[in-house]
Amino acid sequence: MQAKCVSPSFEFPPQNANLRSVFTSYPGYQFMEVDYASQEAALPTFFSGETVWLDALLGDLDFHKSTAAALYKIPYDKVEKWQRQNAKKATFLMLFGGSAAGLSKKNHIPLQQAQEIVDRFYSGLPMLVSWFNSMHEFVHQNGYLWEMFGRRRIMSHWLNQGRQGMGYVDRSSQNNPTQGGGGNIMRVDLARFYAKVLDPKWQLDESDIILLGSVHDAMISNIIKSIDPLKAVALFQDVMCYPLPGMQPYNLLKPQPSLGPNWGNQLEIPVQQCVLAYLKYDVPYFFKSKKVIHILRQFASDPSFPYRDNAVKHLDPNQIHPRAHKYLEDEIA
Repeated sequence: MQAKCVSPSFEFPPQNANLRSVFTSYPGYQFMEVDYASQEAALPTFFSGETVWLDALLGDLDFHKSTAAALYKIPYDKVEKWQRQNAKKATFLMLFGGSAAGLSKKNHIPLQQAQEIVDRFYSGLPMLVSWFNSMHEFVHQNGYLWEMFGRRRIMSHWLNQGRQGMGYVDRSSQNNPTQGGGGNIMRVDLARFYAKVLDPKWQLDESDIILLGSVHDAMISNIIKSIDPLKAVALFQDVMCYPLPGMQPYNLLKPQPSLGPNWGNQLEIPVQQCVLAYLKYDVPYFFKSKKVIHILRQFASDPSFPYRDNAVKHLDPNQIHPRAHKYLEDEIA
């Protein structure tokens, strides 16, 4: 039997602090949520190799602002708020297989304006659009969709349902690798958690970190106050960031931890503290963006830093995406 919760839905709960604050930690514990930052953009970026989005992720740039700069063919620092909003609307529309008509209806804008936004998206992100087209072609030729773990979704019956069926197939071909892949990533993460938490490396009792479950792309847990919070940060990094099929060694997923007394009142743990956790507990695998590379270089240049050798190890260019190699040479303030 499967339980379902509506009004509100807890599959996609509202971002309402008052509502979420109802869910408090056990006595003696803290609430920790670790969610994938920009997962719905990172997966299609990996699949397509779209350089606009790669540079946004690796450079720690505002994702939608970077997209707007590409759509309107202007410098990043010249993007205006309305252009960013249009880019954001177009991004989510296209990732979920939408159309100009859908954009017009959902955002209450004229169809002509919606079509212009979609046209800009197609011209500004050519590698992503090429991947969309290849997915359309694949499903029409083979009758099924795929996601990174090899799971297939049979679509052949829809291909015989006329124009409406074809439209559904094409929308699904853009959506399935991201949504289907993201869902399976979380299923793998849940299994990995129970294997990792019992690993002697972490020296944890079963009750030190209580996994409450997952919501969309986030893992929700209670961690006992007597353990080092950085240990929990490192553990979840080890659980949620690993060589995904085809991604090795450049996993683009970034688990972002938050900590607080309840689900509605948590503070994000700063990236410098996260990197310190990864080095202190020797996490083998984590996403290396511009900011992370700069922090690693600061730690590696400090002879007194206790985990300096680990910092040096993670600056190996073979572990860093080629489009981020330039950050290895940046001047650091």
